[in-house]
Amino acid sequence: MALNTPHFRSLTRQPFGVGPWHVIPLQQCMQREGHTVTLPPSLLLLLRYFAAHNNEYVAADRVHEAFDDDEAITAATLPVLMAALHEALHLTDTDPWIETTSDGHYRLVADIAFYDHVTHQRKGRTAFKVGGQTKWFDTDDTVDEDRAYDKAHAARQVWLKRGAFLGALVLIFVIVVSLRQTSPDPPAELPAPTISNFPGYETHGALSPDGNHLAFAHQQNPQHNAQLLLKSLNDQQQTQPLTNNEQHHRNPTWSPDGNQLAFLRFPNIQSNSCHIVLLDLEARTEQTLAPCGEKPVPDLAWSPDGTTLVFSAVT
Repeated sequence: MALNTPHFRSLTRQPFGVGPWHVIPLQQCMQREGHTVTLPPSLLLLLRYFAAHNNEYVAADRVHEAFDDDEAITAATLPVLMAALHEALHLTDTDPWIETTSDGHYRLVADIAFYDHVTHQRKGRTAFKVGGQTKWFDTDDTVDEDRAYDKAHAARQVWLKRGAFLGALVLIFVIVVSLRQTSPDPPAELPAPTISNFPGYETHGALSPDGNHLAFAHQQNPQHNAQLLLKSLNDQQQTQPLTNNEQHHRNPTWSPDGNQLAFLRFPNIQSNSCHIVLLDLEARTEQTLAPCGEKPVPDLAWSPDGTTLVFSAVT
C-alpha cells in the first residue's frame, strides 16, 4: 500500500518542501516567505501522500484504498479536499498545483525536497540539509550557513561515535543476560478496566477536557441508529443518556470549557444529510446550529476560546 513507502513514512514526521512551501507536519502547517497556512489533518495526509507520489497520476480508487480507515477522506469528499489543497498551494501561476483529469486521476505538479535531517537550530530558526546544502527557514537575521553546517557536521560525527559505543555496550549486556536466563518470565498483563458493558457497539469516544468524563456513541447493532451516552470515569455513577430518539448521532466534540458538546445528527443511519447540534450539558438543552450538507466530512473543531465551531461539508 502507498502509505508504507519509505518516503511517506519519513514525511509523517520530517519537514519537507513542496515548491516554495516548507511543510511542517508536527505543527500541521506550511510556510513560505513569512506566510503560514494551517492545514487540517485530512489535507495534511493528502499532501504527504501526493508528495511521496510527486508528478505521478494517481487514480481516485487508489487514494481511497490508501485511506480506507480515514472517515474524512472518502469518495464523496476527495474532490472537495483536493480542490482545497490546490487552492492552499497555488497562490501564483508558478506555484505547485493539483491536476485533475476527466477519468478521475490526480497529480501533484511540484518540486519536492526531502530533508535529510536537522543540522542546526538557533533563535527559533531551523536549518535542514537539502541535497548536500544547508537551507534555513523562518530566518530573522543573517547567519553564516557554511559555519553552521560545519558545526552541525562535527556534532553529528561525535554523536555517531558515542551511539556506536553505547550500542556495543547494550548488545554485550543483552547477550550476557540472555545466556544467564534459563526461562523468560511471562509478560505481565496490564489491567484494562471496563468502562461500559452495554450489548452492541461503542464508537466515537471523546474524552472531556478535564479527563473525568467520556462521551461516546452506542448502537445495538450496525443497522441501528446510535445514541450518545456520557460516562463518569472517576466513580461508579450510572452511564447517562445524552440523546434518546429515533435519529442517528455521532462525533461528539467537547467545548474547551467542558460545558457543551457539539455532535452530528442524522435522520437515520442510512441518511447522508445531517445537522450540527449543540448540547448544553448542565441545562440539557439542545440548539441546532447548521446543516452539514448531503455528504458531511465528520471533522468538528472548537476554537481555543470556545466561541467558534469549525466543520467541513460538501454542499
